[in-house]
Amino acid sequence: MRRAIPVYPFHPSPRRATGVVRQSADDDGFYLSLALGLVAEAARTSDPGRRRYDFEHPVLFSEDDLLGAVRRDGPGVVLFSSYIWNVDANLAASQAVKALDPRCVTIHGGPSTPKHAPITAAFLREQPHVDVTLRGEGELAVGELLGRLADAFDGSAAERARALSGVPGLTFLDASGAVVRNDDRPRIDDLGAVTSPYLSGYFDRVLGAREKRGRPTQLVMATLETNRGCPYNCTFCDWGSLTLQKIRTFPIERVRAELEWIGRHQIHAIFLGDANFGILARDVEVAGVIAETRRRLGYPREVVANYTKNGSKLLAEAFELWNAAGVAFEPTISIQTTDTATLRVVRRSNIKPEKYEELSDVYRAMGLPSRVHLMMGLPGQTVAAWKNDLQFVFARQEAAQIFPTRMLPNSPMAEPSYVAENRIRVDDTSTIVETATFTEAEWREMGRLASAFLIHHNWGVLRYVLMHLQWAHGLRAVDVIHDHTEAVWADPSAFPEASALLRPLFEVWPPELCGSTVATFGRFHERGWAPLFDELATFVERRYGVARDSAFDLVLRVQEAVMPRSGAPASRTLDLEHDFVAYVRSGCRAMLAGEAPQARLESFPRGSLPVRDEQGRNGVFEPDRLRNVTGGDPQWELASPLTERAR
Repeated sequence: MRRAIPVYPFHPSPRRATGVVRQSADDDGFYLSLALGLVAEAARTSDPGRRRYDFEHPVLFSEDDLLGAVRRDGPGVVLFSSYIWNVDANLAASQAVKALDPRCVTIHGGPSTPKHAPITAAFLREQPHVDVTLRGEGELAVGELLGRLADAFDGSAAERARALSGVPGLTFLDASGAVVRNDDRPRIDDLGAVTSPYLSGYFDRVLGAREKRGRPTQLVMATLETNRGCPYNCTFCDWGSLTLQKIRTFPIERVRAELEWIGRHQIHAIFLGDANFGILARDVEVAGVIAETRRRLGYPREVVANYTKNGSKLLAEAFELWNAAGVAFEPTISIQTTDTATLRVVRRSNIKPEKYEELSDVYRAMGLPSRVHLMMGLPGQTVAAWKNDLQFVFARQEAAQIFPTRMLPNSPMAEPSYVAENRIRVDDTSTIVETATFTEAEWREMGRLASAFLIHHNWGVLRYVLMHLQWAHGLRAVDVIHDHTEAVWADPSAFPEASALLRPLFEVWPPELCGSTVATFGRFHERGWAPLFDELATFVERRYGVARDSAFDLVLRVQEAVMPRSGAPASRTLDLEHDFVAYVRSGCRAMLAGEAPQARLESFPRGSLPVRDEQGRNGVFEPDRLRNVTGGDPQWELASPLTERAR
């Protein structure tokens, strides 16, 4: 019998931070791919895995490591699990390893490996280094694949193709270059039968291998999967179609044991790999286990999750448990869009917008700031619909987090018939830039509006000015932002202050706080904000006929006072002709109730506004503290009674 065939699971470390957890191999820690661990451990513990294969390398984290292992141990089977954030690195490593030794067999699975028949065929021809693609769940498939491949590994391409024919879930090219697409693989009904890489010792072997190589071994994040499946079939997402929709659960004893492993390894954060955490009553029990583990072992300290769209009551119970145990979490509301026409096109109309408001109310009652996820560029969307989505966020006084719509290869949106029906066009990053309902020019217009909305609303640069113009003069906040932004875009020389603030963000979408933008914020930090506000007041008067009266002047004074400026005092109190805090709270309560505020600013008695620089924003300008402007958390507004959420 020939030597044992090496298996090389490959997982490139992400090159930039994602969300709230740093995930770089150059950082103090790293993270593990649960999907790759599940597949590799299932393969190792399968009968052919034990008898015919060598799993000396639990995970290889860089292309250099992979090539070095192949040079040392010879050709083998290379496993890739591709997601949107690592697919390019996986394909590069796959090409490199086949160039080094063509006898290697490369197997690609995961959400970013195409499953639609015509797309898979094109993918295999465009990426000749990819030997096999695997669609669906991979735990059982890889074990069967290895069993069929063992005797044909050293054979010809024709012998390999014959060996793999009939293995459900595989697609590959035969010796003649024809596409062979085997039948779909049935889903795994008993998830408890799938070996856990946390509990089997697999991830411990990964840590041991890294320690031997002098690599960091402190994990910064762990993925915890408590169920699989999604009852929705949104066209922009591949979750429902990939997991065959019906929700299946892992045994709670397994979940508890995996959390014990995570806690004992002092892992700061967990990512819940469930499509809709809070959709099942059992999820409250899971939340309780997380909280109990945090109390007893000190970890995990943070949870990142995709929350259910229709389960505010269960989520409230889970959040109370986490709050009480000191587990940090980020309240998010995944609206994507409120437009009924767009919801029909993306097949999301079974999720009612009222449920989002219920979830928002849960966060608000707990005093938690939340972020609303919106998608820009959905098929069916128009500029008017996009404006309404942003106005919804403004009315709820939430922070927006905006994502450009990218076509995932395994989403229903990528089906050729859907693409043709909606006349979808993407750029070289698979970002949708044109559909039947918007042109590329309109897509760029929506992007400019998104950038300005994030600056003026999320970051608070014009927050109170926009409130006042809407309440006192009937000008929707989003319309003011849109009109002003387009005027700045059309004639930047007429708006030197706003142009300096916004134009660097107009050059790229999604907007990044590039060097020029950071320098721009530094400029306002040093020079102050009054010139920008004066310029805006002139625009408002010329465009809408709104004069700069005493009430508008008071609003501009407040807006300037709550923005950071170099050398400003750490605390100050404004004496105001009218109680601006009461005015804002009254207006926000009305907006939350879906009503137009009735009380005019001039009707409020005198008041004061204490402003505090609690985070040192008035000090030395620190560009590194600025994050990607698409996020909802960074804002420049200083602390005051105005920053307390209306309830």
